[in-house]
Amino acid sequence: MRRLFYLFIALLLVSRGFAQQNVSPFTMDDIKNWTGTGPNRAALAVQWVTGEDPTELVAEDIHFLVWGYRWEDGEKPSALDMIRAVAQNDSRFYVMLGDAGKDPVIWGFGYDADNSGSFSLLNKTTSVTIKQDQFVDGVVSLKS
Repeated sequence: MRRLFYLFIALLLVSRGFAQQNVSPFTMDDIKNWTGTGPNRAALAVQWVTGEDPTELVAEDIHFLVWGYRWEDGEKPSALDMIRAVAQNDSRFYVMLGDAGKDPVIWGFGYDADNSGSFSLLNKTTSVTIKQDQFVDGVVSLKS
């Protein structure tokens, strides 16, 4: 089945003492899938939009998932540390990293929504199918 994936990522970094604004009814306590331990918390929120025309979306075209991440006092994890840990913990969530010199860059995210062991990335000129065995702990590193 042909799907067009557009990605929007939002990282909500929340730790003790952070004042949250009441922007939506969603809170950190609503997160069901947590990775790590400790009193400090962050959320990885990813929104996928499927469908043929991203300018004319219906509710069924919008998919939003959130994972929680915890770490101990004294640790200083990066956003990439969080993303890697979540991908390692959730076998259906995948991260594609590219080579951009000394630091990796995120090229994309995937989620095996139908639990088939693969997913496709499509745009107007390119179609790539990624299989689960191409990933190590939820991460595949691609060369530019």
